[in-house]
Amino acid sequence: MLGGKMTILSTLALCLLQNPFLVAEKDVAADDVVQRFLAAQQLAYGDEAEEKWLLREIGKGTSQRQRALLLAAALRGSPDCFDLLEQSARKGRKTDPTRAFALLLYGQFHPQAGKNFEKDWARCSSEYERACFLVGLLAKPEMLCGPELGKRIQKQDSPALLALRELAIQLASPQGLAKTQSPYPEAAIFASLLLMHTRLNADWLQSPELASLPLLWRMAALRKPPRSSAWLQEQVFVGPNRSAVLALYEIDPKQRQKVLDVFLSRAMGDKESAWLWGAAGELGLELPFSEVKKLANFHIAGITQLALRDEARAKIAAEDLVEQARQVFLEETKFEQVWASAVVMALVGEPVDLALLQKKIGTAKPSERHQLAPIWKFAQHSLGSLELRRYWLRQWSRELGAGRLGFFDQEVPRWLAFVLSQGSLEAENNQELHMKYSSIPVLSMDYALDHPLYTDVVAFLLSGHYRVSFSE
Repeated sequence: MLGGKMTILSTLALCLLQNPFLVAEKDVAADDVVQRFLAAQQLAYGDEAEEKWLLREIGKGTSQRQRALLLAAALRGSPDCFDLLEQSARKGRKTDPTRAFALLLYGQFHPQAGKNFEKDWARCSSEYERACFLVGLLAKPEMLCGPELGKRIQKQDSPALLALRELAIQLASPQGLAKTQSPYPEAAIFASLLLMHTRLNADWLQSPELASLPLLWRMAALRKPPRSSAWLQEQVFVGPNRSAVLALYEIDPKQRQKVLDVFLSRAMGDKESAWLWGAAGELGLELPFSEVKKLANFHIAGITQLALRDEARAKIAAEDLVEQARQVFLEETKFEQVWASAVVMALVGEPVDLALLQKKIGTAKPSERHQLAPIWKFAQHSLGSLELRRYWLRQWSRELGAGRLGFFDQEVPRWLAFVLSQGSLEAENNQELHMKYSSIPVLSMDYALDHPLYTDVVAFLLSGHYRVSFSE
């Protein structure tokens, strides 16, 4: 009898190993948010049978499970999944934590979100739900710029909603509207960081009224007057001073290479290195690719940005690193390093690289195939247009945290996560948010301070799946 039970258990274990979706279907109900969201990502890239299971299961189980399944549907992005997401974001008689999360996802992913703003605004039952929807809709900031929305937000008398709209207005403007008279300085700082041609005055950035904001942000935006190359060459990139690497954009072009060479000799973390190498690639500076002893993702961040400027130069740089990239691709177990090395191989595009990519795609998990497929097409020159090649280079560059946009993609979601969780235990206990991030008063929270909704919202915003868009 015991032997029979062991056989059944062994068979079940083997099935779980062979079918990762069985594990994912179980893990979407886990207590740990990271485990649940990883399972959601796995389910998002399943076959038609998995989609049918997903559509059938949404609305069942705990609210945490429901939110994980909604994330899977949003990431999958099929017409049926979008229909379900839209239905989950419909207004009810009272506030609902699952609908609040659905509104965040609806704004971020649904192609129709914001097109009928009056209808979408009516979905929200509270200030918190409106904030969730607006944070999601920053994927299309132009949708938040209309005068009617401004009137509706003014009626709410909500500083948080007004600040979110102001950020959207500035991001949607190709001219850059960053202004120091704004009562919401976060919006001005982030727009300035991204657009770069709008320089904020140093006296304002160092004024007492901005003292509550992270020095990391203010140091990154401190560009008027430009910092001298002599001052920059004396800096140590630790603590808030880490963002000073972005000063590479502001200094005299004739001084950039000299300052870059000094910066490269200083110790700094991988994130800061990605900002630096990405900035150097974007500016077309000479990077020491041929001297790289151990390939890291920040080196590839530099290559992707260089490729957006000059793909021929980027290919030459990739040739210096391709042997290391092939080794990482074959031996590394962390997929984030595997796909990044694949980008180097795709830029080189030799037959051996095409063969390795094709073999890996044939044995990869569905979520990994989803990441590798455009890299494979890039290597084959089969994406169809130069615009698509540049689109994917920008996507990979953002995922690698390259340059000023890498800083933006790290810090804007962090600020938004704080806005949507401020005052909760999640904001107090999460190490990513353990500082004062905002001058905005606390939102009217719909639920107890320890409610798991706030954990899920923060986890999504910091997951890498969330994106804020802007006008280029």
